[in-house]
Amino acid sequence: MSVRIRLAQSAEDLDAVFQLRHRVFSEQEGYIAASGDSRMVDRFDAFPTTGTVIAENAGHAVGTSRVTEYSSAGTSTDEWFDFTPHLPTGVRAGSASMLAVDRKLRDVPGLVFSMMAMLYSWAAGRGITVLTAATNPDVIDFATRHGWRPVGAQGFSADHGLPFVPMVLSFSDLPERFVHFQEKHEKSHLFDQFERGFYNPGERLFAAGDSADAAYIIIDGEVSVVLPNGQTVNTLRSGDLVGELALINESPRSATVVASTELTVMVIDRGSFLKTMDNDLPTARALMRIVARRVVGIVPQNSDG
Repeated sequence: MSVRIRLAQSAEDLDAVFQLRHRVFSEQEGYIAASGDSRMVDRFDAFPTTGTVIAENAGHAVGTSRVTEYSSAGTSTDEWFDFTPHLPTGVRAGSASMLAVDRKLRDVPGLVFSMMAMLYSWAAGRGITVLTAATNPDVIDFATRHGWRPVGAQGFSADHGLPFVPMVLSFSDLPERFVHFQEKHEKSHLFDQFERGFYNPGERLFAAGDSADAAYIIIDGEVSVVLPNGQTVNTLRSGDLVGELALINESPRSATVVASTELTVMVIDRGSFLKTMDNDLPTARALMRIVARRVVGIVPQNSDG
C-alpha cells in the first residue's frame, strides 16, 4: 500500500487532520466525546511553532502527529505534566502529541515509524533536540522501543479524562533505524521538501499517459522503467531522479515506473521543481549531474515516465 507523508500546510490539509483525529479518538477508540462538526482541534494547531505531519493513502488522510516547539505560549504537554525538571538546561525542546492512525491501516509496516521519523526530521531542522509527551499507556512498549523513557508514574488527567505516562525523548537516544533514516534523507536533500512517498514492491509511482505533477528523487530502493510495449528499459536506484522530463517538456508520462523493492522517494511537486530549475543554479546543476549519470551508456534513454 503506497503512502505519502508530508507536512500539513493548507487549510484543506489541516481540516483533513482534524477530521482524522476525531474519527480515531472518538469514533474508533472512544477516548473523547463526539463533536458536532466531527473535528478535533485545539489552540496549538494555530501556533507557527507547530509542525503537523499528514499521511495519505489514495488521497485520504490515514495518519497524523505533531510537534510544538516550547515557547512562552506553552505546549500541549503543559496541560498534563510539569516536564521542566526533566529537561536538560539550555536545550531546545518540543512536545509531541496527537498521534492518530486510522484503525484500518495500523498494521501497515513502517507507517508509524515513517510518520515519526519525518516529524523528528522537521523538529531537528528547527534545532529541537528533546521532545516530551503525555503518552497513552497502551503504547508504552512501542514508545520505549523507539527511545522514549518515562519520567514519572502513570497519571490521570481530570481535564481530559484519560490516563497517561509522562515520557521524554532525547534525539541522542534515537534507535539506529531513525538515525539511518535521517542520514539517508539528508543526503538526498537537494530541495527543501518534506514530502515523502513510501511504496511496496510492484506499486506504481505513475503510469504511461498520466499527467505529470511531480518528480522524484529515490532515497532508498529501486524502480523499473517500463515502456508501453512492456519492455523494461532502465533500473534506477538511490540518488537517481525520475519523472523530471515530463515536467520540463510539459507532456504526459512516456513510461510506467514501478517499485522493484520497498521504496522511499522524495516527492518534488511541479511548482517547486520548475522554480528551482529557473532560479537555483547550483541545485539545477546537481540535478543535471544526476540525469547525466543515468543516461550515460544506456540505450534507450527513457527513464522519465
